[in-house]
Amino acid sequence: MRKITKGDYDVTDFYGVDEETNTVYFASAERSPLNRDIYAVKLNGKNKRVLTDKIGTNKATFSTSFKYFINILMLTHHIFLVYTMLVVHK
Repeated sequence: MRKITKGDYDVTDFYGVDEETNTVYFASAERSPLNRDIYAVKLNGKNKRVLTDKIGTNKATFSTSFKYFINILMLTHHIFLVYTMLVVHK
């Protein structure tokens, strides 16, 4: 077992691995301990990218193909945004 990413932040959710594209999907507090973003990174640790751009707590539910995910963004304890996003593989 080895680390795929480096940094001083917590990975808070693991969503899975797309074996077709060798991509890992996860959530972390990399931007800030107060925020959670959804990330994708290749199994070799390259091409890490953030899939969410809104500040707050992002939680994802991915399709079985990892081509789409439903993002639930919590802005405060009472305000939520829900939207579907397309994952573009690079």
